[in-house]
Amino acid sequence: MTTPITPETTDLELVQRAKAGDLDAFEMLTTRHEQRVYSLAMRMMRQEQDAEDVTQQTFLSALQNLDGFRGEASFSTWLLRIASHAALKVIRKRKGLEMVSLEAAGEESEDIDYVPHPEFIADWRQSPEQLVEKHAIQRLLDEADTGKLLGAQAVGHDGVDKRIDVLATVLKGGMTVNDLAELAYAPPFGSAKDPVNMAGMAAQNVLAGEVQPAQWNEIASLDGRKFLLLDVRRPDERAKGFLPGSIHIPLDQVRARMNELPRDREIIVHCQSGQRSYFACRILTQHGFRSRNLSGSCRTWKTATTTIGG
Repeated sequence: MTTPITPETTDLELVQRAKAGDLDAFEMLTTRHEQRVYSLAMRMMRQEQDAEDVTQQTFLSALQNLDGFRGEASFSTWLLRIASHAALKVIRKRKGLEMVSLEAAGEESEDIDYVPHPEFIADWRQSPEQLVEKHAIQRLLDEADTGKLLGAQAVGHDGVDKRIDVLATVLKGGMTVNDLAELAYAPPFGSAKDPVNMAGMAAQNVLAGEVQPAQWNEIASLDGRKFLLLDVRRPDERAKGFLPGSIHIPLDQVRARMNELPRDREIIVHCQSGQRSYFACRILTQHGFRSRNLSGSCRTWKTATTTIGG
């Protein structure tokens, strides 16, 4: 005798029954998650009819591909990924949409109700550090075990509101830092260098234990007998200012000069904004050193200490 479906029946149990051909189980999954899928679709599409179409397509795709659900993530996360892909597919097929640059997207407009969707923003040619200088994702807050995005802060000028829009989509959908790359990186409209994408990858690395972060407010109280500050910037950058007590080994010399670094102290690595110090941390970790990457590196430390110092 088949066990009756109740509100207490878990998603995993419903999925197993749906895989076995129980359409009532899939109907319960649809009822349970329809509002969340629609909310995400509405956030991305901004039109009710489009959001309804995406929602319908999402559940149809889920039913057709139910055997592909392996339970590595929650059913809700799996479903919302399908929804985001369905929405992006519709967006990319639309014709006659004007592609705008990030700079143009950040300019004042008489049409205050229109905000270009991130997918409609053209690629650009700056380096990651140049991008961070203009559009800085300041902080992502996610659950330590699941990576679910709980909050975000951003500072900068041009295009910051567009990036907050992407982050808000992830928050609204209850998605994780792993989903950021899928939403922010969509060639040729979105660049792999986008700060949202970079922030998502950095969070993934922390979640996977590949790199551990250090925060700017730890620096002043570090015990020099247990910690070492390592600056991996270029000499011309260091000449403009550096963290007190730090030693200098440019990134391209780290492998050759490892013998200068102590193995009995934890190394806090920093550069200008965090990318080169990330690479240095990976190199050091692979060679048996204990290291952490200073979040935001010199730029964040300088801004925070200057502000607090008055």
